[in-house]
Amino acid sequence: MDLMLYRPYRPHSIPLFSYVYHEYLPLLGGDSKNGLVHPETELMQHATNFIDGNQSFVMAGLPEYDFRVNPNYPILTLMRNLTQAQRTYARNYVVFGQMLRPAELKTPKVKVDVLLPEGKEVPDPPTVDVPVVITSTWRSPEGKTGYLFVNWTGEPQSVEMGLRNNEGPAFLVTATERRQIAGEAVNSGHITLTVPGRGLVLVEQE
Repeated sequence: MDLMLYRPYRPHSIPLFSYVYHEYLPLLGGDSKNGLVHPETELMQHATNFIDGNQSFVMAGLPEYDFRVNPNYPILTLMRNLTQAQRTYARNYVVFGQMLRPAELKTPKVKVDVLLPEGKEVPDPPTVDVPVVITSTWRSPEGKTGYLFVNWTGEPQSVEMGLRNNEGPAFLVTATERRQIAGEAVNSGHITLTVPGRGLVLVEQE
């Protein structure tokens, strides 16, 4: 089994390796920092790792993973939800699927400082806009299209997405339910949905 250590989660990076090769070999999310300065950097990093089709890699020694302090740290809550999805309803997409061009997404963003090299100080550190909901689009081995949305924040977030096509039924899938989306919304080509805090949803289109 081939494994590739991969780090496509830095600001403005493109997951090109996943886009080209994902269905041929599993990818292991790298263990380096994502270059951002924020209390929830790890949440952003692992949400992006999942969305890019990578298997999670936990960095040893970070306080976020000190199980003796609190097993319900926000990062652990998010990672439990991500790994459950990888094992079940998202498996044919982020584990076995082919990455497609991402869907159009309207989501709130937060401004985050970029980590500067050690010893470098500037009056106005550079910043990037990080979406609170991160998305990717996949084709399963059966030919279905899956749109995945991960919310790394602690609050539910409402987003608007554009479908690749407006034909065929579409379903909203989570760990606890699978329900058909109204045909009127599918026909319009745009769907509004709510992604739970530290959680994710899948929109599956046949």
